[in-house]
Amino acid sequence: KHGWAVGEHGYIYATGDGGVTWTKQAGHFDLSEETGNPVGEAFLFGVAAVDPKTAWVVGIDGYVAKTEDGGTTWRRVVTPAPRTQLFSVMADISGKVLIAGNGILLVSGNGGRTWQAPEFNPPIAHGWIYGLTRRGASGFVAVGGAQSIYVADHDQTSIRWRSQAGEQLY
Repeated sequence: KHGWAVGEHGYIYATGDGGVTWTKQAGHFDLSEETGNPVGEAFLFGVAAVDPKTAWVVGIDGYVAKTEDGGTTWRRVVTPAPRTQLFSVMADISGKVLIAGNGILLVSGNGGRTWQAPEFNPPIAHGWIYGLTRRGASGFVAVGGAQSIYVADHDQTSIRWRSQAGEQLY
């Protein structure tokens, strides 16, 4: 019944009743009186709920934040991600977190305190990863541009690339 939705200018909305009602938790948009330009917070592209109190968000310029109090406060999380778009985040109760975007995927096994970049073969340096989902108990699938599908098994340190049809190309 608990969930979050995110969007432009840092807007975060939460529900505790399965989506019947939504409450704004964060976000700001205005126009500068001096320049007339838009003023707001980071654009957010992805959200992952772990439990009713814990969720992660990712967005533009490598932005990553986390709440551990149901969204009353959102704390920015420092990662080695460059200032690029992060489109997807996946997290679970064990503390595993994956963030992905423009040519990048980072994995944390300790709730975001430290991060690793798994090895991709071939590399994703010029590719986009748009979505992440679990695969079995500890693996994941990442989908991206040019119909690419990355598949990782248990340890997330060895990732192989497969075409959309699933045949192994490398």
